[in-house]
Order: sequence, then C-alpha cells, then structure tokens
Amino acid sequence: MVIFEPEIITIGGLGGTGTSSVGRALARARKAEFFSCGDFVRAELKKRAGSVYEKRSSDLDSLVDSEVRSFGELPPDSRQVVEGRLAWRFLPYSFKVLLVCPDSVRFRRIAERDGLASVEEAKSKTEKRELLDAEHYRALYEIREVCDPRQYDLVLRTGHEPVGRIVRRIVAHFIVRRYKGDSALLSSVRAA
Repeated sequence: MVIFEPEIITIGGLGGTGTSSVGRALARARKAEFFSCGDFVRAELKKRAGSVYEKRSSDLDSLVDSEVRSFGELPPDSRQVVEGRLAWRFLPYSFKVLLVCPDSVRFRRIAERDGLASVEEAKSKTEKRELLDAEHYRALYEIREVCDPRQYDLVLRTGHEPVGRIVRRIVAHFIVRRYKGDSALLSSVRAA
C-alpha cells in the first residue's frame, strides 16, 4: 500500500507531561523533523521580554497557528512531529497523541525545566498559567477543554514510563493506523 500524504504525528498534553522529550525522541526514531510550539513560544516571548506565565497576546497565537498550519502544506514524502497543545486542531488529519501524568510529576518536571525554586512554586505558576490559557483558548478558539481525550487517536500515561518505551508504543499504534490493510507490514510490526 502506497501512502501519498505527509507523515505527521502531533503530540499534546499539559506542561510537564513530557511532550517535548517524547516528541524529540519520536522525531529521531522516525527520522522526522521536530517542531515544538512550546519552544517557539518561549523564543518569541524572550524576544518580547515576556514569560509563559503571563497572559499572551493574540498576535503571538496567530504566529504560532500560522507556523503549525504550514505543516499541512508539506510534500507527501515528508515526516514531521509537531508538539503543541492545539496542534491536533490545526492538523486534524495527523496522528494525534495525548500525554498525561499525575500533577505531582508534572510540577516536579516543570520546576526542574524552568529552574524554579520549588515544586510548590511550579504548581502555583503552572495552575495560574493553565487558567489563563484555558480562558484564552475558550475566547480565541471556542475550545472548552484543550486536553480532551476525545480529540486524540492515542492517550498515554507518562508518569513513570521511560521515554523510549513511550516512543515505541506511539510508533506501533501509528504504523497500525497508517498502514491498516497492509497485512505484510502489520505482521512485521506485530512480530517486532
């Protein structure tokens, strides 16, 4: 079976669920290009002397949305992994993965990633940010729940599972979905 469309996997989840770590590892495993909305936003905010913990302007969202939508115009032989909370919305035909984990794990990871003084500070800042983001997404996109599992093809818990194992699970589910009907390929995937 020949597939004539770009291979795009979108990774979503709240901060600290491992979307960037898993996305980068997945891109390496699939020999794909990686784009992180979070990294893109942080870089733009740094230019503007802003912070991810503050209310964002809608012009920044428009810039991110435009960047993510551009992946829908790729040549058929391209491979992309796009990490972002709303990537599923702008690339609806992608294979959509949601990562979830306990808040205690998320807040610890965020404290380490952002160099915050404590897990409690990470919790406070993250909860405030998520409330601002929820209001923003509701007003701008009419989205009530950013991480609604019904929007995704696959939901994985990342709290205590190694990144490599998560990547293998995503790849296996992706291949089965993408190549359903190609029994020879599916047999080789199941045997691996």
